[in-house]
Amino acid sequence: MTTGEKSRSRGEVLSEAPFRQLADHLPTLCFIADRDGRIMWCNRRWHDFTGVPRDADPERAWPQVHDPVSLPDIRERWHEAVKSGLAGDAVISIRSGSGEFRPFLTRAEPVRTAEGEISCWLGTMTDITEQREAERDQRFLIALNDALRDELDAARIEQAVDALLRGHLGVEGIAIIDVEEDDGAGGDGGIRIPLFTHGAVAATFHIRTGTPRAWRPTELRLIEEAVERTWAALERATAERARRESEARQRAIVEATPECVKIVAEDGTLLYMNGAGLRMIDAEPEQASGLHVPALVAADHRARWMEQHRRVCAGEAAAWEFDVVGLQGNRRRMETHAVPLPAPDGTMQQLAVTRDVTERHAAEERLRASEALLAGFMKNAPVGMYLKDAEGRYLMLNPEMAKVFGRPIGEVIGRTAAELFGAEQATMIAAHDRRILERRMPERVEEFLPDLDAYGWSLVVRFPVLVEGEQARIGGFDIDLSERKRAEAELARSREMVFQSEKLTALGSLLAGVSHELNNPLSVILTLSQLLEAQAQGTPLGERAAKIRAAAGRCAKIVQSFLAMARQKAPVRTRVDANELIHAALDLASYGLRTAGIEVVQRLDPALPPLDVDSDQLSQVLLNLIVNAQHALEESDGTRTLVISTEAVGAHGNDRRRGMVRITVADNGPGVPAEIRHRIFEPFFTSKPQGVGTGIGLAFSLGVVEAHGGTLRLVEDAPWRQGACFVAELPAATGAMPKVAAPSPIVPPNDRASALVVDDDRDVGEALAELLADEGYDVELACSGQEAKTRLCQRRYDAVLSDLRMPDMDGRALFDWMTDQLPDQLARLAFVTGDTLGASSRSFLARAGRPVLEKPYDMESLRGLLHALHAPGKADARAVSP
Repeated sequence: MTTGEKSRSRGEVLSEAPFRQLADHLPTLCFIADRDGRIMWCNRRWHDFTGVPRDADPERAWPQVHDPVSLPDIRERWHEAVKSGLAGDAVISIRSGSGEFRPFLTRAEPVRTAEGEISCWLGTMTDITEQREAERDQRFLIALNDALRDELDAARIEQAVDALLRGHLGVEGIAIIDVEEDDGAGGDGGIRIPLFTHGAVAATFHIRTGTPRAWRPTELRLIEEAVERTWAALERATAERARRESEARQRAIVEATPECVKIVAEDGTLLYMNGAGLRMIDAEPEQASGLHVPALVAADHRARWMEQHRRVCAGEAAAWEFDVVGLQGNRRRMETHAVPLPAPDGTMQQLAVTRDVTERHAAEERLRASEALLAGFMKNAPVGMYLKDAEGRYLMLNPEMAKVFGRPIGEVIGRTAAELFGAEQATMIAAHDRRILERRMPERVEEFLPDLDAYGWSLVVRFPVLVEGEQARIGGFDIDLSERKRAEAELARSREMVFQSEKLTALGSLLAGVSHELNNPLSVILTLSQLLEAQAQGTPLGERAAKIRAAAGRCAKIVQSFLAMARQKAPVRTRVDANELIHAALDLASYGLRTAGIEVVQRLDPALPPLDVDSDQLSQVLLNLIVNAQHALEESDGTRTLVISTEAVGAHGNDRRRGMVRITVADNGPGVPAEIRHRIFEPFFTSKPQGVGTGIGLAFSLGVVEAHGGTLRLVEDAPWRQGACFVAELPAATGAMPKVAAPSPIVPPNDRASALVVDDDRDVGEALAELLADEGYDVELACSGQEAKTRLCQRRYDAVLSDLRMPDMDGRALFDWMTDQLPDQLARLAFVTGDTLGASSRSFLARAGRPVLEKPYDMESLRGLLHALHAPGKADARAVSP
């Protein structure tokens, strides 16, 4: 092509001013070549980058801006493209105006005429420096990961990172300096990055360059990533080294201990035993492998060992003693403390050590999840999860957390607790959030949000979310405790009920034991006083005997009340006037009240309806309340007043037709402290000083009143601003009181009937014999079951009254012997006992089906027993008591 043609062609190409203007503003470098491949024009970006003047001939300047090393290859490839007429691309290094070569992705496209001939070539050149650097950085990070993945030696980790950074960034080297050794010196143009552990600076990562250096942002980001991965690897290596050292120390301790340490599988196979244990069973290490431990346990201890082993494998800790027989036949006693040890396969093993329990710490579990896994976890998690910014606005929460607010997630995002909860709850939540941001430590706290069914009570776990260079955020888990709190409250109520029941049972057993010990002497006193009263009737001695009998009878009633309460026996009720019982109780307590300077005010309703109650039991209740008031008043100064009142009230309101009798005992003493008001009716609980109260009076009183269908309570509306006020309400009597039929006159089978009394307590037996003699019986006394057996073999008796509990041959054995040897005389057998409370006694008496006379007894109860013996078809197992 001639110069003129070239000029015309170039002019034609460049005549399009809009095209040139567009090309000049493109972000890439552009050029135009003629159909033979000569460069005819370059855009302004090309000239700006290369520094070639815009009026210079681009064809001449073109070779000067290329890398001279690769220029021949570029020319060859360009000529081949022009020759073939096909578009092509290549990466070409172009020198900038500052002399720096940078890679460009260059592409040339042919422009064809309508006839399909090439008129010119259009080319673009895109700077791919950053892309190349990113690829190089990625290869560096991959190499770094490969170097750190399985390395646990801190020195080798540091060496590997040092070599990689030297090669990639051209630095002089790195150093990781402990915070105590870091003097802050530098000044070499390098970089110092703090390394954190648990929120505190633990070390400094120092990159040395030797001379000041301008770092590109991509290089700084790469360094941060490399440092973070290096520190994570070092911390992992430190933790693993600590773990291995800990395991080594534990192994050394176990092997050095002079006591046996062993691990036993669930099937009894010995998995491990230390040297001391091997010596205990006379075994070498190679002999211990696979031993069946139960086979080493002595035969007489094996069953118990297996039982305890099953308990441990079921999850319990246990301690017991057993004998082992070693492989050489030596028998040893081992005191073992064992705890369950989970096995990798999911079964449970026994970890045992003599005398000491060694706790094993499980290794820390680590969980790493990607953002996709976290999103899925939050969506399906059964607990509330959320993320808030430092101002308390919710940035993220899962569907479970939305239940706390009772709103869709979209209505919660961007709002604070103050916009979602009441003022009190919002203030509490804000205080917790501030503490998290200040302390930079996780926190667990139970929170209560009223008016919520689910998440009313919740365990909230808050923790700081720290991202370098960003404002701290607050993450949290919200675990619903509402059901557990309700279950715990119900469990506490159930435990309290069981506790009260156990204490009442203990109280009953105590009273029953005391009562039983009093039965025999009271029987003697009642019997002899009754005989003495009859014999000395009309004389002063007879009057004294009557008083002894009345007092003993009252004691017997009290004993029977204790026994009735212990065995939950219904009280013996008679129709009584509550006012008269109050007078009687005040008479008994008059001396103590008078000497304590207590004024007694009685406000008794004269028209009070009667009560159907056990008068002795209710008298004891009234006396307990009066004595308690006396003790309380003795602690107060000033006027001491006790007010006792009665009134008839309706079961609901003041309707006397459905009446209740209310008895109020109030005093102006110090009262009952609020913190113990709920416990005053508990057995053995007392607020009195040691030696003054037993703690059973109010518990006994409550039991008696409730047994009569009434209530006993401590009320707050006392007549005074202070003091205690107890109110007992009992059902008023309705209808006629049923009369107890007196036993019919006893008609012995002969003019002078015979009786045999069997009792190992001679005094009790002789007293009973005297009563029977007074009733017209010829009486013989046997002081043991064996003696009774001998007498029964010699003759027949019209009545045989035997004690139940005797040392050599008791009443139970006597009954069984008579059933076998003298069945025709069983109809005349009855039992006399003070032990009707024990389970074995009740069971036997029910089986025997014979009448029972309960100690202490009087003449009337004895006559009732004799009537039951002699009346045809009436000899059942009823207990006859005074």
